[in-house]
Amino acid sequence: MSTPDDIAPDARRARPSAAAAAPCGPGRPRAFDEDAALAAALEVFWTRGFEAASLEELTRAMGLSRSSFYAWLGSKRGALVAAIESYARGRRAALEQILRDAPDARAAAIALAEALAPRAAQAKGCFMVNCLTELAPADPEVAAIGRAHMRALEDLAERTLAAVEPARARERASALVALSLGAATLGKAGAPARTLRAIAQEARRLAAPPAAADRPGAEAEGPPSPSSG
Repeated sequence: MSTPDDIAPDARRARPSAAAAAPCGPGRPRAFDEDAALAAALEVFWTRGFEAASLEELTRAMGLSRSSFYAWLGSKRGALVAAIESYARGRRAALEQILRDAPDARAAAIALAEALAPRAAQAKGCFMVNCLTELAPADPEVAAIGRAHMRALEDLAERTLAAVEPARARERASALVALSLGAATLGKAGAPARTLRAIAQEARRLAAPPAAADRPGAEAEGPPSPSSG
């Protein structure tokens, strides 16, 4: 997967902090913004993919020399793993904030569904899905990170959905996350807008099922008739 140009010695060791990784001159070490550098790397990988992204593109976008890049991340693959982990943390934090901002449990469930399966998908798809599609079959670590992220999303969705309707909350949460992955993949593939809208509508139904009184035919059914005789 990686080429000799990608990998520095001891690439599998734990990554030091950005400041510690910066080359030392006669004075103090050169510090840089680790979050900003990872965000730049993430954008390169998201746009280009892992194999197509070159080390030159990465270091230029991140504002690092090759020596600083290698000292901090070890390899191009190390940069990708760091970017995936950063993306997963940021994605979950953003969803948590959406839930905190919702006025009530039902609004939170609907907001979560809309965030996971929006009516319009990004042309470049979901970063996590892209990485898993390209690398997971041959990279157990990336696959494990992806599985952990999906479990965390399902856990978050289960708690949110159960507050509205406890019945089958885990199954509905799993289906909601699966719908979100499908929507991202279809959106990247250029699926028509009506398809994405239909997925978003189904995601909303999974998240916040209509109350019994609002379901079609509820009034016609009414209470059971008393037995005669």
